[in-house]
Amino acid sequence: MMPPGSATATLFLRPRAATPLGFGLSAFVIARSRAGEPDENLAHLFTLPAKDAAIRAQWARNTDPQSVMAAVLARTPCVGSNGGTGAGLVGDYDTVAARIVGFHRTGIETFMLQFQPFAAKMRRFAEETMSRVRTLARLRDFLSSP
Repeated sequence: MMPPGSATATLFLRPRAATPLGFGLSAFVIARSRAGEPDENLAHLFTLPAKDAAIRAQWARNTDPQSVMAAVLARTPCVGSNGGTGAGLVGDYDTVAARIVGFHRTGIETFMLQFQPFAAKMRRFAEETMSRVRTLARLRDFLSSP
């Protein structure tokens, strides 16, 4: 229970002018046309941290090993910041589209996505993956309508 008059209680009691903020997801996307290609790309990206060994050692020294972030990263290797590939948006276009629709069904409304190289892969994602997301969403709406 929140103490009366606390900042948190005040925030919750404040009248809202708009809908409250929904849930978001930050993820690194590797979406390709051929099924094995994303995994090959991910395997290559996992070889790159060795080149940044000094920076990673400094990061480890400056990070609380008891933090949730450190614990998650220790048990779930990923590429990218804020959980990166840990969200599972790695696969062919259909697989990644289905994952995004699945996340949306659970209440994720905002997707903050990372790509490498950014402009080219973001454009390809918009053309290939988002068209599939829209198709899956329309199909879901159609199947759930009375």
